[in-house]
Amino acid sequence: MRKQLIIMLCYVAVIFLSVLIFPGVEFRSLSAIVGMGILLWLVNLIIKPLLLLITLPLNIITFGLMSLFVNTWTIRIADRLAKGFSYPNFGTAFVTALILMAVHLVLIDNKESVLMKKLS
Repeated sequence: MRKQLIIMLCYVAVIFLSVLIFPGVEFRSLSAIVGMGILLWLVNLIIKPLLLLITLPLNIITFGLMSLFVNTWTIRIADRLAKGFSYPNFGTAFVTALILMAVHLVLIDNKESVLMKKLS
């Protein structure tokens, strides 16, 4: 449970970072950013495994590169579902997916990270 909370907070932080980096990202309030992060967490928890299963043959052929596009699609799905928040184009969502993958790799998937050591 604590790990899922940390993952959700990382998603909120990445969404907030994308708002700071990309001038075209529109949001109404800070609660819209938090809502988008929570919604992205839910989409990644529920829909992403199905997308990864559907794209498994392409993911094998491209040696995992397809998972980056799956992450981009999950961001676009959450963007469409969120109220008061929008990404201007696919490229912005793609770079946000890159940032999200890097944060996930360094902070969550890495067993040597300080964050995961404290949760263990």
